[in-house]
Amino acid sequence: MGKIVIVGSGPAGCSAALYAARAGMETTVISKGIGALQKAEQIQNYYGFEEGITGAELYRRGVAGAQAVGTQFVTAEVVGLDYAATLVVQTTAGDYPADAVILATGTGRIAPKIAGLAEHEGRGVSYCATCDAFFYRGKTAAVLGTGEYALHEVQAAAAGGKGHPVHQRRTPDGRVPRRGDRLHRKAGGHRGRGNGNGAAVGRRRAAACGRSVCGAGRSRQCGAGP
Repeated sequence: MGKIVIVGSGPAGCSAALYAARAGMETTVISKGIGALQKAEQIQNYYGFEEGITGAELYRRGVAGAQAVGTQFVTAEVVGLDYAATLVVQTTAGDYPADAVILATGTGRIAPKIAGLAEHEGRGVSYCATCDAFFYRGKTAAVLGTGEYALHEVQAAAAGGKGHPVHQRRTPDGRVPRRGDRLHRKAGGHRGRGNGNGAAVGRRRAAACGRSVCGAGRSRQCGAGP
């Protein structure tokens, strides 16, 4: 019987665990706990729950279902993988050998530093208009963001209520962008602020601060890739 270690215990991790354990694999799920589902006060767009479900309850049921078919759950942080003779998952609770590793860690989110934001996540503050605009239908919602994604969120929010952009980057000619608009000043290139030497000034500033910024508001560490 092979050994599978799954990193992450959200819906993806528990679903993978169900299939692996039912296929006769020795299955271990390692995670730091509930994660982002803890902030979901009500989920209505998930199949099978007529009255909706909280993120915490969905997580509990997912873990219980995987455990029912023999999955072992470990609460720990994964800190590395060793590719010696066999795969070894290194964690804060010890090492776990595996024939295969499935990464189901989800994605992190960098939230703006606004007082009171964290306390109201899932209780009026949302990061997905497609998921949560339904809850605010008929009400006024503010969208904080830049670029095409913020525009998409405004459109999604406006479908059920009133969506107002708090901050929206303009196109080079000063318009609020529409779908398909190019937000970069020049195709394929980045420019810094300034007059005729904008690009050179931008490079010097980026070198000084260790970051570069393009016309769409994205930033990256110099040399770290897109």
